[in-house]
Amino acid sequence: MAEARDVLKIPTSALFRVGDDWAVFRAEADTARQQIVEVGMENGLDAEILKGLNPGDRVIMHPVDDVVDGTRIHQRN
Repeated sequence: MAEARDVLKIPTSALFRVGDDWAVFRAEADTARQQIVEVGMENGLDAEILKGLNPGDRVIMHPVDDVVDGTRIHQRN
């Protein structure tokens, strides 16, 4: 399997479909923000993000069905 260095990657558990697009929920302060992303290579555990996120952006893993854009969130420890 190919391996790339210096790429932005996230756990695939953060990804979900919005129509034909991939999306994530970005944690912006105490709010969930839906963000469409472009996915490159993935291995079932991690996915390369080509567009839509920046290094340091926090994403919500395993988002539940009642999380929508604008939902207030809090970080679990």
